[in-house]
Amino acid sequence: MEKEEATAAVAEGVKEAVLGGELVQLKQSFFIKGVTFPKPADITLGVEELKPATDANSRPAAAGDVVDVRPRRRAAVLALTRPQL
Repeated sequence: MEKEEATAAVAEGVKEAVLGGELVQLKQSFFIKGVTFPKPADITLGVEELKPATDANSRPAAAGDVVDVRPRRRAAVLALTRPQL
């Protein structure tokens, strides 16, 4: 089967599945009717201290603290991590 024939066959099959109620079409997306998936977990921000504070009176940041990050001489690097599934 040539590429054009295969493309036409897939398009026809999807069209028939939508008309038959097996697939649901939302704009250019297709979903299997009755099948749902849980929403992915929110993205969390992981912070790693690369250099300890130079001020002896400075305490480590804790959950709920508001912090101000200002890079000096180079860009601050923050890594976004997703929870392990």
